[in-house]
Amino acid sequence: MGLTVVMIVLIGVMGTGLLVFVRNDLEAVVEVNQGQRAMDIADAGVQAAKAQLLADKIPAHYDVDDLVSQVFIDSLCNIDPSDVYPGKEEAIPRNPPTENWSPEFGGQTRTFAGGQFNVTIRWMTWNPLAPQTCRAPVANLTDAVPGGTHYFKVISTGLYPADGSGAKRRIETIYSTYDLNVPRAYYTPGPITISGTACIDSVSLFSLSSVTFNGNGGCQDALGTNLNSHLKGTDLAYGDWNDSPSDKFNKTGRKDASGLSVTDAGIGTAGTITGSPRLGTRDFDSTTTPSFVQTPSDPQGTDEITFPFDLRSQPDADRLCDEARAQGNYEEYTTTGNQSLTSWPADSSHTTVVCKVFKNTSSSNKLIWSVGGTEDLTDPYVGCKGPVQKGTLVIRGGNFETKSNTALFQGVVVVRGAEGTEGTDLGSSTDTGNTCLDGFVNATSEIKIAGTVRPSTSLEANNRPGFYGVRTWSWRELYE
Repeated sequence: MGLTVVMIVLIGVMGTGLLVFVRNDLEAVVEVNQGQRAMDIADAGVQAAKAQLLADKIPAHYDVDDLVSQVFIDSLCNIDPSDVYPGKEEAIPRNPPTENWSPEFGGQTRTFAGGQFNVTIRWMTWNPLAPQTCRAPVANLTDAVPGGTHYFKVISTGLYPADGSGAKRRIETIYSTYDLNVPRAYYTPGPITISGTACIDSVSLFSLSSVTFNGNGGCQDALGTNLNSHLKGTDLAYGDWNDSPSDKFNKTGRKDASGLSVTDAGIGTAGTITGSPRLGTRDFDSTTTPSFVQTPSDPQGTDEITFPFDLRSQPDADRLCDEARAQGNYEEYTTTGNQSLTSWPADSSHTTVVCKVFKNTSSSNKLIWSVGGTEDLTDPYVGCKGPVQKGTLVIRGGNFETKSNTALFQGVVVVRGAEGTEGTDLGSSTDTGNTCLDGFVNATSEIKIAGTVRPSTSLEANNRPGFYGVRTWSWRELYE
């Protein structure tokens, strides 16, 4: 009996010890699982921040103004180091207005997969005197130029479960932006036709097919004298077509007979240019010297010139339409034929994206810019009305038409029409005035220009969604 009692006690003690080990193992497994879930949730916050930066990388939207007592040190972290009265004016909310990602506003807190994450985005200054916590990871200020690389610090904290009773993980990453080399000019693989008194002002046109001039042009100088030309002004985006980092696209830019660089707005086509007037050093095709080619030799010779941008990098219509959905500016048409665009989002900026999709393919599908205005704009926008509408317009499954006596659109139009359709009409034979378009068109079919078009000096294409990318510069994990 005594031996039996001893054995029962031993078995009980061993069983209890085994249960302790099992319980500890189970707790460890639960903790690991919670930790992994918290890490996944924190990573979801990082990805949300990346999506936000792809939609809006304006530094002032992620600036931080610190306390007045810290102004002499931390003000160096701000967009404006001379801001001696720190406030919250520089942190500008994006659509919707409640979404502000700046650390000064507490960032974004969202539930996700049974937990929640809080994520903030802070712009990092190029000022070498600023504290390390807010200084961009660059050795010099070469990137501190308009359109250069920007750096953003993202801090995402994940909790699982959401009440904070379990695991907590944090990810700190730095994202950098880069130029996608998307065309900042009129571009189409199809033909371009320039008719009547059309005037292309300070922007170049590029085609893989051909360019045709009809008429003598309607460009005028500052005194109103007709220049008998379809083009005038300087190519504000590409200069002599050699103004790119490390001469990436053209080893030699456009030059005149004396060897001086030519920065005028011009024409580049891999086909031929027909009609008059020919513009000498402004325009190049397959028959000129140098000849315009789609793919230059390797190494490129001085007898060749090509596009000053990457042909493979075109605006991503899918990505832009996703952003339009996020902004509430996406619409589908279920019927074929003409559709009038009569309104534009209020308080628009160059980050505004609108997407219009024709669900049923037809050569008759066309979106007509018919947005009205209440005030007449002055020269050089005679025939256009205000307020000025800004942003990016994407048209899928249809074509595009604009005309005078409408609101001025300052932005980019991306046209992805059906194959074999007529294409984009900027003005018409009966409407040869101002087309009310400041910017440019990127299309998949023919572009017809019969009115005045120009680029906007405030176009800010480098900050426009779809024109830049975001990549990870650094990444680290923290946990409690």
